[in-house]
Amino acid sequence: SDDSDDADDSDSTIASGVEILVRLTPRCNQDCPFCSGPPHQEPSAEALSALFAWIPSRFPGALLTLTGGEPTLRADFAELCRAALANEGIEALQIQSNGVSLASKARLAALPRDPRMRFFVSLHAVDAAVYDRCTGTTGQLEPALAGIRGLLGAGHAVTINVVVSQLNLGHLASLVEALPVLL
Repeated sequence: SDDSDDADDSDSTIASGVEILVRLTPRCNQDCPFCSGPPHQEPSAEALSALFAWIPSRFPGALLTLTGGEPTLRADFAELCRAALANEGIEALQIQSNGVSLASKARLAALPRDPRMRFFVSLHAVDAAVYDRCTGTTGQLEPALAGIRGLLGAGHAVTINVVVSQLNLGHLASLVEALPVLL
């Protein structure tokens, strides 16, 4: 039988094919040696809200991706998500994060619940020592996993992103095997 009409529409395809990347802050709670985030000023909430309102007029049906630094470090992060989602012409809102600050139940609870909102979470290893080398931190693997679990538990769509480098190349098979158990 032909099941083409029953295809799952929940993939990451955006009707317009346009993704708008907005850097909310240069601040980050990690220091990944392969980070590609350029130095920039932190835009005001007013400027961001105006941008979110303008995007649908120029790029209807766009995917709006909020990144940083670590975008969840902004005190007004949840409000900015609500401001973006208030614009119906934005087809989806994606958050690029390392998940660490989302281990906070209060931060997680403050997030809007909207089917257009999804998370793209970087998790470069599931071994603490490898994770620490990849992120230039110490002890953040457990909070990152807790943040991802919290997002999933709250019903948010989550994509796990792994930047492959010489730091984690030998660990990739272990990471893939461990994710179903850890999450």
